[in-house]
Amino acid sequence: MPKIIDLDQLYEAAKVKIELPEHDDDRRHRLHMQARQQDWELVREKWLFAFGLIFVALIGALAILNIATTPQSPSPWATSVLTALVSGLLGYLVGRKDTKPRP
Repeated sequence: MPKIIDLDQLYEAAKVKIELPEHDDDRRHRLHMQARQQDWELVREKWLFAFGLIFVALIGALAILNIATTPQSPSPWATSVLTALVSGLLGYLVGRKDTKPRP
């Protein structure tokens, strides 16, 4: 008579669990390093954004200064730069408002 095989027991026996033991100090150090890495990335992103914003503000200030000092014939680059800055700012503000999660 054939032997009945319980498939539930066969499945349990075939499970493989790979776990590396992690000491509490190692885990604490790993989590601390991950937190430091996330903090560094956040600071780096903020600094890059600030430098980019300062650079764009300086270009805009030069364009405004050029238009203010020569009102009869402002440079075409200055008007183009101001137009691009204003449209970029509006696009950024509208895009930020539009990407908020809806309830």
